[in-house]
Amino acid sequence: MTSPYPSQAKDTELTVYSKGSHPFSVALSIIQDPKQLILLHSRVVSCEPGTPTPPYTSFYTVTDALPLPFISYQPRTSYKVSFIETERGINSYAEAGAGVIAKSTWTVEEDGRIKERGDFEAPWWIRWYVERTWKGSHEELMENLERKVSTRAEGTSRGLE
Repeated sequence: MTSPYPSQAKDTELTVYSKGSHPFSVALSIIQDPKQLILLHSRVVSCEPGTPTPPYTSFYTVTDALPLPFISYQPRTSYKVSFIETERGINSYAEAGAGVIAKSTWTVEEDGRIKERGDFEAPWWIRWYVERTWKGSHEELMENLERKVSTRAEGTSRGLE
């Protein structure tokens, strides 16, 4: 893993926002917990912690089931992802196979909305597939994240946490 902000040109940039506003401290506590964030993704099959390389604060090897068009079999792929906390969220840097590199910045905005800004690099022959699966899976991840934040915020307001 290299720097949180590699100097390579990005191929595609995508942004996903939460639909609602959330309590800052609750949203921040979830997005700054990399394992929780990873496991909100329905395609994740496993998530194994490793030793981070500075400046990163955490490192995981993640295995996903890959959806392939027109077939029911879902092969698995593993990739390495490193995280570094920021004041308002977390940054991630992932190296997958076939030359795919993905970077995301998760933040809690001033209005309480959660924002993920991501970009990735991929060879031309798989770029369409990476973009399609990244966009769909991260929109789903944001929906799952919103449910988790709302549930925790409700529990916190009732004194359950």
